[in-house]
Amino acid sequence: MEIIKLESIYEESRKALLNVTYKSNDSDKVNSKMIIRYSEIKKVWPDFSLSATEGFTAECYGKYAYAHINIAQGQGTFLVIWDIEEDKMIHISSCSHGIKSVISEGYIYTLCDVCQWGCKPHLCVEKTKIGVMNRWEEGDSLDFKIDYEPGTKVNYDNMFINIEGDETDFRRENLHIVNLYHGVTLEQKNGQYLYTVRIHIKGNYIVGRYENEIHAAIAYNKAVDILHKKGIKKNYLQNFIENLSPSRYAEIYSNLPISSKLLSLEV
Repeated sequence: MEIIKLESIYEESRKALLNVTYKSNDSDKVNSKMIIRYSEIKKVWPDFSLSATEGFTAECYGKYAYAHINIAQGQGTFLVIWDIEEDKMIHISSCSHGIKSVISEGYIYTLCDVCQWGCKPHLCVEKTKIGVMNRWEEGDSLDFKIDYEPGTKVNYDNMFINIEGDETDFRRENLHIVNLYHGVTLEQKNGQYLYTVRIHIKGNYIVGRYENEIHAAIAYNKAVDILHKKGIKKNYLQNFIENLSPSRYAEIYSNLPISSKLLSLEV
């Protein structure tokens, strides 16, 4: 089955959350159906109503549709999974702050963006056995956490790469941070993973490629300083490096190579 389009349906009178347009594997015929029906959710959530929630997000991977239904400013989030081919709900559970989920080897892995009073904003991953039909049942937290600075815009789709090739697999051993720092992206080049640093002037300039993520983040800061000295007034956001003394930062900063193209840039 090939998913062609996924549309959110907000009108409760439509009796469904989503409309999926898809093409069957054994036919060229394009089908469209409403899924994740209210009647099914109400069997395990009797007082469910969109008017009492703060909306939801939804995605499709393979034959499954995943909906994260939010209440209490996202602090209360419930995950609903619908089997499109079987046309039935197969899972509902709690996943506070959940924003993206996938199924792997009988478990659901949910990426959560925790941003609330009393703690530093961070990303974490929860693991839940598939087939739960209790909206209050919570998953187990994995040993995975990434802090980020308040006000940072997190690009969830580009936050991770998977060395096994499945970009929807959130298992800890398959996750690698891609863009924790401004201007820094983890890329594979000639079979080796390197941190590529880019900075935008009138187009992207490559500052350099580095084996160490911290060095790459500092290289970006150094490139910002170089551009400012050249008279470029753009307000670049610099990277904040935790747990690094000023003397060690200065040592790394002074020894980092920067692209000759950037050094010789005339503005």
